[in-house]
Amino acid sequence: MSEIITLAKPNQDGAMSLEKAVATRRSRRDFLPQSLTLEQISQLTWAAQGRDAQSRYRTVPSAGATYPLELFVVTDDGLFRYLPAKHALEKLTEQDLRAALAPAA
Repeated sequence: MSEIITLAKPNQDGAMSLEKAVATRRSRRDFLPQSLTLEQISQLTWAAQGRDAQSRYRTVPSAGATYPLELFVVTDDGLFRYLPAKHALEKLTEQDLRAALAPAA
């Protein structure tokens, strides 16, 4: 049986408008030494592939609502698959893959 980590309910009342977020968005290639918190991971996974609380639809568009993309999270605790229906992470391995994946980022 795989380990399931239930994530906190995402905040849907952010302080920044969508327009400002889009206008100030920048890609970064240097990473901070500290890991994201579970709360931050919860917010990011919901924004990237989460489900609307009132329907079966997700936060991102998909032709025919097929949602063919899967989201994975890598931390020092291992590799996780995001489960949108449960807003949870399923642990796939305890191996720390960050160093191996960093060059791809």
